[in-house]
Order: sequence, then structure tokens, then C-alpha cells
Amino acid sequence: FVGLRNKAMNSEDSPIPITARQLIGIIRLAMASARARLSEEVTKEDAERAIRLVKTSLMQAGVDPDTGKIDIDKIMVGVTKSQREKIQILREIIKEYDKEDEILREAANRGIDYEDALKCLEIMVRNGEISRIKSDRYKIHKEGVIKR
Repeated sequence: FVGLRNKAMNSEDSPIPITARQLIGIIRLAMASARARLSEEVTKEDAERAIRLVKTSLMQAGVDPDTGKIDIDKIMVGVTKSQREKIQILREIIKEYDKEDEILREAANRGIDYEDALKCLEIMVRNGEISRIKSDRYKIHKEGVIKR
């Protein structure tokens, strides 16, 4: 836990790789490992087994495909730090342009490839940050998110 957190603290731009919730999960898994052995005492091996399980699950489900780093936000909220940054750029672009082809062209000019831009636009529509007007136009909401 401390090792993963320290890696993130060394760089200002690093996503948070693990939270206290995962630490509690490691503790519970270690306790479950001891119970499975019919022991009331958690050993170093139980703790190491729990750590391996959590690391494996984080590597399978929590890696940001853009950076290759573990980003717990991918698991917790479904959007990685790099996606949030792209969404912020797209939000600024949509303030200037409303046509999809213009948005995608400007996104490419700012370093966001076509597929990533489309994926981020879909996330923004799904989250209510923007609306699709007709089939090729978008509108950003003044408050950022539609009240449901």
C-alpha cells in the first residue's frame, strides 16, 4: 500500500493507484486467508497472499490504457485521470465549436486521437455534461451536468 502510494506522490501528475478502501480489503482478505486455514492468527503468508490478490485485480481492472499506470478511479468511477484530462480539453473545444467534425479536428490538433475523442464525447453525453443535438452537433450545459 505504502509503496504504491509513494510512487504516486513522487509525481504531481500521477493518478492515485490505491486508496484506504483497498488497504482495508487487503486486511480482510488476509483475515479470510487465515480463516480458510482454520487459524485465528494472520501470518505473513496470509498478508502476502492478500497483497498478491489485490495487485492482480488492480492490474486486471485498474490500469489506465493510456499511461499503463494503475488508476483506482477507473474502478471507482469508471473514468481514468487521462480521460478526465481529455474530457476537460473537449469541454473547452465544445465551448468554441458545436459540429462533431470540427470538435474532432480540434481535438486532434490538441493531441487527442479520433477514437479517444469519440469515447470521451460518449462519456460526456452519458454523464449529462453535454447533449447531442441532431446527429452531428453537441451542446455543453451551462451548469456542466443536467439535473436528473
